[in-house]
Amino acid sequence: LAERSETEEQAIPETLGKLKEAVQGTELEKAENLIEIGDLDGALKLLDQTQNKETDLLAKTHFVKAGIYKLQIKYEKAREHYEEAARLAPQHSLYLNEAGFILDTLSQYDQAMKFYEKALECDLKTYGPRHSKIAIRWNNLGAALYSQGQYDKAIEYYEKALESDLKTYGPGHPQVAIRRNNLGAAWKAKGKYDKAIDYFEKALESDLKTFGPWHPKVAIRWNNLGTGWDSKGQYGKAIGYYEKALKIDIQTYGPGHPQVAIRWNNLGTAWKAKGQYGKAIGYYEKALESDLKTYGPEHPSVARDWNNLGGAWLEKREYDKAIEYFKKSLESNLKTYGSEHPDVAINWNNLGEVWRVKGDYDKANDYYGKALESALKTYGSEHPQLAIYWNNLGLAWLAKEDYKKAREYMEKALDIFHKAGLEHMVKKQEDNLRNIPEE
Repeated sequence: LAERSETEEQAIPETLGKLKEAVQGTELEKAENLIEIGDLDGALKLLDQTQNKETDLLAKTHFVKAGIYKLQIKYEKAREHYEEAARLAPQHSLYLNEAGFILDTLSQYDQAMKFYEKALECDLKTYGPRHSKIAIRWNNLGAALYSQGQYDKAIEYYEKALESDLKTYGPGHPQVAIRRNNLGAAWKAKGKYDKAIDYFEKALESDLKTFGPWHPKVAIRWNNLGTGWDSKGQYGKAIGYYEKALKIDIQTYGPGHPQVAIRWNNLGTAWKAKGQYGKAIGYYEKALESDLKTYGPEHPSVARDWNNLGGAWLEKREYDKAIEYFKKSLESNLKTYGSEHPDVAINWNNLGEVWRVKGDYDKANDYYGKALESALKTYGSEHPQLAIYWNNLGLAWLAKEDYKKAREYMEKALDIFHKAGLEHMVKKQEDNLRNIPEE
């Protein structure tokens, strides 16, 4: 079952900070109060009335409008305005970076890479190779490659960023902790869990010294350390770390904050892995209730919560309930992203899983096929996520006793895992192939 649990910091405060920075010192400053009080539609209306034709101010207007659309989860609108800001000010690395970021969010990774590379090129000319901004650009290129499943290349960029920040700041700086955290995530994706845990522990140790034990950054570090132990199958240890993160975030934000919902989701996932499905559902429902109050029903976080609930109900063999939640998640994600996005492919895959275990293999194959088609358009043919979908198609054909097709699809999955260098997945896939009867 494909499932996602978020571990990132919330984007909203960062976005608001960039908007406020952008409006200072111009007539755009009139929109700042509206942004501050959350009247984003009012701010957009005001900006639409702006008559400025001067290029720099026009670029800034597009940048601020893009940021507002991003906060409203109108990502295509945000993309249009970020790209226009970057077109009008092609040497402005912040505009280029944010255009890359929104394209990354929309899973348009090749386009995102182009903007990130332009931002890097601009900053290299402005600051030279040893500046802290260059490390940020290396990091963002690494993140785009990570999203594409190119983990070895991502690690190269993350290591460049780490090396640069170590020279700039020394080993105990928060930026260095971020780089180590991202390296931990990349090594975890490669199945090198001990190496990942080592990076997560270094990031935690650093932030504990910098911020003390009750800071939100420390909660993120505890959470990510939990994901490392979760991946190793040590769910009790993971739960202990998730609970530390939850305690900090409840003290910092109160129980109704999106960060707290992330912690509840991760606790739900760990309890589900332990076979405690009722407990998992309890945590997932807390997350859903919180996110519905924060965002309303049409938000990616709510879609994630519905997906996770569907997974728990599937494990409880309550298949109709699972289908209900997976369909809610799919409908929401289709509205947010369109059909060519990883979260949509995950929804289709998960619906395929339900129908497979219900014994309707043709319906399962239909959903698996949709997941595969979407993921091929998003990632190309060699992303590890594709291997999961090929494998699941193989399982459906195995259940139909078409062993030739089952073997064909599972071998495609094995080939992808080999090319990606994911040794732990290669071993699992070889075991799956051994379970196919000889014809």
